[in-house]
Amino acid sequence: MYRVAFGTSDLHLDTSPLLRGTISGQLYVVVNSDRTNLTDVAELVVMTGKFRGTIEVTDPVIITITNGTFKPTGLIGVDDENDWCPGFRICEAPFRGKFMQPFEVDHGAVYKEDSGDLVWVLVNERALGDPTVRLEITFVDD
Repeated sequence: MYRVAFGTSDLHLDTSPLLRGTISGQLYVVVNSDRTNLTDVAELVVMTGKFRGTIEVTDPVIITITNGTFKPTGLIGVDDENDWCPGFRICEAPFRGKFMQPFEVDHGAVYKEDSGDLVWVLVNERALGDPTVRLEITFVDD
């Protein structure tokens, strides 16, 4: 299962000392199945949704997401929103998260964690060999 997201952000540069703004976009959950080509990337969309939240630059390489909300907008094989929420327990949900920008240390790509520790970029965190931004999301209770 893969998640594909498209989003935009609006960062306000006049909110010093911390830069703040908003983020929003669409999310697609895609899988492979016996009805799709199993040898390439996942392409069967099984769920769609929208997300929004507040962002804050807490470090030059970490952008924090607060007040995030994910709202499902479609579920394969289910036409009525009342069936997927609460029926399948796929409901609107609050979240928080962070984007970690990769950077180079000792000829290798790393991410910086909130603790200040550096972690190496893994092989599956690359696209065409280049490190990608890591996004960590945590769903929270209301």
